[in-house]
Amino acid sequence: MKIVWMLPRSGYVTDPRSVTLWGTICWGIRYLFGNGELETFLKKYIDGMPDFVISSAFPYKKWKGERLPFFPNLLRVAPEIDPNDDVDVALKKYRLGKKLSKIEWLSKSQFEKMLRGELSEDDLLRTLLDEYEKKKEHSEQRKRRNPNFKGDYRPKNEEVLKNTPPERHDHSMTHNTIDRLRGGTLSLPDAAGELSGQLFHANDTWWANPDDDKAETGLFFLVEGSDEQIENLLAPVLRFLEHWGIGADRTAGKGFFKFEIEDFSIAEPTDSNALVNLSLFIPRDENQLVEIENAARSMPYQLENRECMGWSATGGFEKNPALFFAEGSVFPKLSGGAVRWRGRLHQNRELPNGQKVYDNGFGFMLNLNWKKP
Repeated sequence: MKIVWMLPRSGYVTDPRSVTLWGTICWGIRYLFGNGELETFLKKYIDGMPDFVISSAFPYKKWKGERLPFFPNLLRVAPEIDPNDDVDVALKKYRLGKKLSKIEWLSKSQFEKMLRGELSEDDLLRTLLDEYEKKKEHSEQRKRRNPNFKGDYRPKNEEVLKNTPPERHDHSMTHNTIDRLRGGTLSLPDAAGELSGQLFHANDTWWANPDDDKAETGLFFLVEGSDEQIENLLAPVLRFLEHWGIGADRTAGKGFFKFEIEDFSIAEPTDSNALVNLSLFIPRDENQLVEIENAARSMPYQLENRECMGWSATGGFEKNPALFFAEGSVFPKLSGGAVRWRGRLHQNRELPNGQKVYDNGFGFMLNLNWKKP
């Protein structure tokens, strides 16, 4: 398994999820190696034996010189209140249970414990409760003007600081449209028919460490497959994409990253009864759908309908809506496919010129010991 670090050189507009990343990689193959190599690459996916599969991109931060990846949290449903708890404790747990649902990311060590079935909602809730008590004590000491308790509460526990994920920041940037010939703001009729400047807004996404805004943060995705193809095909394409960009508004300087590929491993459980998905996933056939439906009561998943634009050599077009299982979905041990992946390549549509448009529906799966009833 490899990890691809995405070091941001600008903000980005389009979330680099597995479908977007894979489609951009296909464009890179076409530009660098030609249509023949791209057709060979696609055929392996169509036949169910891809050169490699990829996850969606998730955040990381640099802490004490080490890059720490964060993964989706599956444990976001608050546990039931213990009837033996005091009223005050039960009330705290209830309030903190809402915060539990907002814990979107787990550190690698927490994620591995979750994979082994050794981390539960109760464990996360206890951590929240501990920090709640420390924050309350800090506030009370400030009211007493204790000189050792100044400013807002900041966690001091090294483990808490290490496991705190970076935060996403979506900035809305205001732009105007320029008349390149005259060198001024372009004036066009507005809704009332009056000439006016063309102001518009565009989002710009960054990540930052809440405890150190100068620390390095960024994204990463995982790759599993042929080391030879990763080195000879994927690596050159990623070097190309450093100049080409990913997603929307590349011509405005958005979506540019520096890529670094390294060996990576996750301590998966040897004894597992489920799979967790780290990409957008489309089941291979009806049999896989039946397996998922039969386990749906005990294994949480999220469906997502994607409607987006596609691009071809002749310009942009609307893709047909496609239904995916989202990242963080839990499945039974699905039959078929290699150890790491399940799923298929989905033909989204065929253009008037005969060109077929595909979506990557191969799931990047990890073994999971799921202990829910």
